[in-house]
Amino acid sequence: MSARGLSIEFIIDSGNVGGAESQLVTLCRHLHEAGHHPRVLFLQPLGPALDRLRDSGIPVASVRAAAREATRARRTAVDSARSLASYARYGRRHRTQPDIVHSMLDGSIAVSHLLHPGTGRPPFHVAGILGRRIADTSSRDPGARLRSSMLERSLRKADAIVCNAPHLRAEILDQLRLDPGRVHVIPNGVDLPDWRSDASAQPARGVVVANFHDYKGYDVLLESLTRVTEPLTMHLCGTGDVRAEMQAMAGRLGLDAVVRFVDPPADVPAELRAAQFGVHPSRTEGLSNAILEQMAAGLPVIASDVGGNPVLVEDGVNGLLVPVGDPVALAAAITTLAGDPALRARMGEESRRRAESLSWDACTGAHIALYEELLGRRDAG
Repeated sequence: MSARGLSIEFIIDSGNVGGAESQLVTLCRHLHEAGHHPRVLFLQPLGPALDRLRDSGIPVASVRAAAREATRARRTAVDSARSLASYARYGRRHRTQPDIVHSMLDGSIAVSHLLHPGTGRPPFHVAGILGRRIADTSSRDPGARLRSSMLERSLRKADAIVCNAPHLRAEILDQLRLDPGRVHVIPNGVDLPDWRSDASAQPARGVVVANFHDYKGYDVLLESLTRVTEPLTMHLCGTGDVRAEMQAMAGRLGLDAVVRFVDPPADVPAELRAAQFGVHPSRTEGLSNAILEQMAAGLPVIASDVGGNPVLVEDGVNGLLVPVGDPVALAAAITTLAGDPALRARMGEESRRRAESLSWDACTGAHIALYEELLGRRDAG
């Protein structure tokens, strides 16, 4: 199978900047370099990921929904029905025959079987869950309920489900009662730079790399910084819907001399190289690309004890874990690292060591092995 190369069609909601989109671009590039044939279908033709894929020689296509997306919340039932019809039409008119259809994120998983109705030789369907909970069918929003129902149906029909962290696998098995053999854990990959940050430099600089959304916990971080007793600066890198609100909050708290909001697009490698530790105060998380990148740069990481964060950060070993939404505990952790360069250096070395086991070679190899295992079932039959 691998001699001719596997044909894999990825489906994702859009090409906007985010962890899942970044993982997709890099995975496709590594699959292409390994002699396989990835193609990416976007539900909406938006975002920089499209150009990044084209520049790497990866074919891309997009579904232009006739109405608003059925796969997003706050849509009426009529809107949702129109969008679903447009996806079904696309599936009938653009019949491709990939070996594998790998859908990533809730929206694309929900409609993947409409886009590939299974005529001819049906592909194997792989659903990639990257940090999102299975949606709740109890919502009062008819569009959200429809999305939830379709998502659950697609997950049950999928030949395999890929999670990037063990807690997500446990959650899916608990909610859907699936055969455990169908649900796999493949951690995100990370590029390893040929440099390392000087985690011991003083005065310390912290860095946060995350888009500005409520669940990222920027408000908790800003409140915590008013309690830190060691000198430091904190660079915040990202865009998003609460950025202006957080800038105003920083001003009200008198943090203008401590906090710098890095103008987008941030030069993330340069920010990591100049930092002494990373902070990740999110309220919910899958397996964070930002934490992985900070670890690869040789930084200790302070993270909330939620989701996949404890998989990457071992408290007291390569960073510090704090309770979710607790600015007092977060301030204590920041004070500890800001005031102890030797501790930062020791934890940073351990971060880099752990990141080396999560290389893109390992991630890509695990995906190829899963795809070939699925195709082997057809050959055996």
